[in-house]
Amino acid sequence: CNISNSIVNNVTIQGSDILNNSLLQLMWVFNTAFSNINSSNNYWGIDLDSSNTNNTFTNITVNSNLFYGIIITSSNNTLTNITANSNGQYGIAISGNSKNNNITNSILQENRVSDIFIDNSAAVNCNNYITNITGSGGRAIEFYNSSVNIQNKVLSELILCNASNSIVNNVTIQGSNSLLNNYLYLTYTNNTII
Repeated sequence: CNISNSIVNNVTIQGSDILNNSLLQLMWVFNTAFSNINSSNNYWGIDLDSSNTNNTFTNITVNSNLFYGIIITSSNNTLTNITANSNGQYGIAISGNSKNNNITNSILQENRVSDIFIDNSAAVNCNNYITNITGSGGRAIEFYNSSVNIQNKVLSELILCNASNSIVNNVTIQGSNSLLNNYLYLTYTNNTII
């Protein structure tokens, strides 16, 4: 709480083995670099709330948490090399009024509801960058926030968020081989041919 211009490295968050009652909760954190963090088998992995901005997260593991691996309700953060597997709801959830977050080069697999979730309560949540993500089944997750023409693909999850006037043709969405997770998700997207 209330740290800035800091470095946080090689930290493990571990709560009760019975209650899953811990998490890494960040409040009023700015310009701070987090690396080699493990927050697994907890309530949430990481809660990056709306008071945080301009932070970087590298080599983060958030597996088997009760609800979310990471929930983001803040803006202007960079997340790279995230592993978020087997969480009770979502691998990464973007909610609130979050924008300009960059999530890249990450593995989000076997999360019970979906590997990535974008809250549709505000269009600004579409203004994020999500690239090079491997989802459930080892298949790609693709996210678009502008008009796109997608053809002849098998994906783990496809998110069109403020991507009106798009074309989706001959695309198969296949999430986990063992869970009924992931989907084709359209929000703030109109005039699209599927």
